[in-house]
Amino acid sequence: MNQTKGKNNRKVIKAISPHKTKRSGTRKTAVLTFSVPPEMGKMIDDLAKQENRTRSELIREAIRRYIAEEKWAQIYRYAEQKALEKGITEDQIEEIIDAERE
Repeated sequence: MNQTKGKNNRKVIKAISPHKTKRSGTRKTAVLTFSVPPEMGKMIDDLAKQENRTRSELIREAIRRYIAEEKWAQIYRYAEQKALEKGITEDQIEEIIDAERE
């Protein structure tokens, strides 16, 4: 992963698309480019070093967690909307679940 200084003195983490490359044929991973403030870049590098992981592994884990959190947030928003449509209050939800389990 290449790293250079970009605009506003941010660290730029470069990436390559998952399409064919000259060196390796078809890649199994997508390589992305994004920038972070220098202090965040240092924090990423320090944490990766502490955990004996690569920067990529650390960022992949953070993204996996974010995606999982967002999926649950979508489920909760959907459930909230459906409960509102049916006139169910938050207090009634446990009672409904308990009744269904019996």
